Amino acid sequence: MLSERDEVAGCRALLRDHGIYAGGSTGCVYAAITRYFDGHTAPKPVVAFLCADSGNPYADTVYADDWVAEHLTPAATKGA
Repeated sequence: MLSERDEVAGCRALLRDHGIYAGGSTGCVYAAITRYFDGHTAPKPVVAFLCADSGNPYADTVYADDWVAEHLTPAATKGA
């Protein structure tokens, strides 16, 4: 289970690190993969996944700093 904050972080990391403008579902998958391999000490794994959605519908939410600041503050995501 991932929070909405994780989803947004996954989307933004994909854009920042890989130039992939992905939607929420893809951001969740990327965040889950990243979390799964955190602290992995063996040789770096090769992972492939499908980017099922585009970031266009999320331009005013996931990729909008003002929306993120308003909706994903610690108080807004308590229990997420």
